[in-house]
Amino acid sequence: MKLKLNFLPYFSFIPKKLNTNSIIFKIIKVFFIAILLSNSIYLSFFENTFTQTISPFLAIWGLVLLLKSKNSKQYFWIGFFVGILWFWWIGLSSIYFNLNYLVPIIPIIIGFIYGLLFRLCYLLKFDFLRLCGIFCISFIHPLGFDWLNWGIFTVYGFFDPSYRGIICIFLIAYFIYEGYISRYYKIAIVLILFFSGFQYNEKQAQTLNLNYKLINTNISQNQKFLQENLKSNSDILIQDILQAINEKKELVILPETAFAFDLKNTKYELMLKELSYKITIITGAFHVEKEHTYNSTYIFKKGNVYILNKHFLVPFGEEIPFFKDLTKKYFLK
Repeated sequence: MKLKLNFLPYFSFIPKKLNTNSIIFKIIKVFFIAILLSNSIYLSFFENTFTQTISPFLAIWGLVLLLKSKNSKQYFWIGFFVGILWFWWIGLSSIYFNLNYLVPIIPIIIGFIYGLLFRLCYLLKFDFLRLCGIFCISFIHPLGFDWLNWGIFTVYGFFDPSYRGIICIFLIAYFIYEGYISRYYKIAIVLILFFSGFQYNEKQAQTLNLNYKLINTNISQNQKFLQENLKSNSDILIQDILQAINEKKELVILPETAFAFDLKNTKYELMLKELSYKITIITGAFHVEKEHTYNSTYIFKKGNVYILNKHFLVPFGEEIPFFKDLTKKYFLK
């Protein structure tokens, strides 16, 4: 006789008298599953050993509950809420185009897209294939953006931050869910997968062998690029560099686009070259070359300047694909 091992009770904490067929309960249930699948994002705010330890196990619980969902509507709504919980911030980019009303609309659209993707995964006949489909969603990268990256499950906890760790998490969830394997086989398989995905070698951070200083400007995005603020902001940066020199630092690192203009052939480039005899300077600024504007890194050392142009920008962070063509064409005429 095969025994079914119930590792994770399915909402056993819900009072028995509660109507589990009610719309409210169903919404709470799918939202709860979406939270479990998003827990790594929000538990990161707490930064303590306990939350970091339980994070991947909460994700496994979420995957088990996802597999327990027995209709396509539940898959849709889980995907819908996952899309919102992961990507609500993308709508904030519309603020810089004075299109504030799009802030709530964009996350809803993204949620709808992920709801459809999750629902498509449900159409696969077997539970294992459905889970494989959910796993493969992470390989969909429209606009060059790394969207639903399940690697976030391995950021905290015991699992190796690699495909080995991610795959083991998904397989553990599947075998916990699977009801046709005996208790002892199930325990053995889960333990084997756990130790297969375990991170045995701790990654050591590499540090610079230099006495350096990091400059944090704390200038708001809506003020940084205003023409009238460029000179005053740049003068403050020069003072920060002089302060680093007085502190006997060897290297000073300024933020990305600290100088919010093209530095080439400006008085600030000459000043930075002169200061670089006393300290190595790494700063962000724009660089215009052959009618292309780059978000670049400038390195000033011993009177020389080296420019590293960034050719691939982060969607919704450094560029906003949805607005670059579509919104400018139809909304900003």
